[in-house]
Amino acid sequence: MAAQPQQEAVNIATLGPQQLNVLREQLSQEVDDLADSHATLGRLALRSSSAARAVETLGESKKDQAVLLPLTQSLYVKGKVADTERVMVNIGTDYYVEMTIEKAADYCRRRTTFLQQQQQGVQKAAQERQKALNQVTNVLQQKIRALQSSQPSSSGGVS
Repeated sequence: MAAQPQQEAVNIATLGPQQLNVLREQLSQEVDDLADSHATLGRLALRSSSAARAVETLGESKKDQAVLLPLTQSLYVKGKVADTERVMVNIGTDYYVEMTIEKAADYCRRRTTFLQQQQQGVQKAAQERQKALNQVTNVLQQKIRALQSSQPSSSGGVS
């Protein structure tokens, strides 16, 4: 296992407004990236779950049964079920493995579970980063208010 770099805790109250602004932008970008990852994992989990149901449905089919095969989301061709016991499964990066219906359905269910667990981990990380972002934003706003109140008023009393 690779050693992870040590992260030092920094007291954000000691940072200047410019440093806080840079940190706020970094945290904001991290939150956005984590939100994108969360959404992507959710879509992948949904696809995997759908694939498990499709494989199970195929297992209930009869040989030479007529089916519509999707070429795209809106384009289908007619076909016939040639084999109700084995399917080809894309296991990633366009590597295909022939599996029995039962093994393919089990693979898809395990993949769905894994993706959902990863999604939960990303969600937790995003919540932690959002909390840190909120803290940095609050400290930055306090420092800006303090700077504004310490500057003399520029509204001279000339009438």
